Amino acid sequence: MIEAKKQLPRGEFDAWVKANTKVSRANAYRYMDVAQNWSCLDSLNVETISDALVALGKADPRTKPATSNLPTLTEDDAEYTLKIAALAEGWTRTRPGGRGWFP
Repeated sequence: MIEAKKQLPRGEFDAWVKANTKVSRANAYRYMDVAQNWSCLDSLNVETISDALVALGKADPRTKPATSNLPTLTEDDAEYTLKIAALAEGWTRTRPGGRGWFP
């Protein structure tokens, strides 16, 4: 999503998110915020998007957010996000049953 946003003309990212993902605009920005700061979060053992946003100072740790507003990032969500990133970069998963992404 980060790469797609960089490549799109100003003001077109929200429409791209709606057309190409299953996440809301707000969650797209949350996911990108976590991804951009992953090097800081990696050592903190965060398990959810909510934990990551609290660690980044983007959410109040005393307030438990509603799960519908800040869903946990499941393995399927992560795989979907990687697919979007790979498509934006021109990569595909070419080996059936294989692991990894290939140009």
